[in-house]
Amino acid sequence: MNFLFNSETFKTACSKDPGKSSYGLVGWADTHKDMYYGDDNARVILGTVLVAQTIGNPKWDKQILELILANLRTSGKKGFRKGALSGADIDQTTWQVLMERDLENVAPHFESWFN
Repeated sequence: MNFLFNSETFKTACSKDPGKSSYGLVGWADTHKDMYYGDDNARVILGTVLVAQTIGNPKWDKQILELILANLRTSGKKGFRKGALSGADIDQTTWQVLMERDLENVAPHFESWFN
């Protein structure tokens, strides 16, 4: 968890910047640091909460909260995102605009983890 939240491997400068729409999100891979999949971020949330509770350590609570809020902020008003969000695209707009999208993406693989 320390590596995940503190390295440049999965967290870009933008996803660490509260002024960016990608703030709080965890990138998909070292080769695609600014690609954000909702299902991958949901699994990070679930795993981190499980580990933190199991070892009784609140060390990652701030990052967990940031990641939960980031997923909510980047989902449209119907709760959908899409397969992946590109940091280069979403950082050109505000999270308020992202939340107001009237998007439907009936793709359980991507959408059901977080919703």
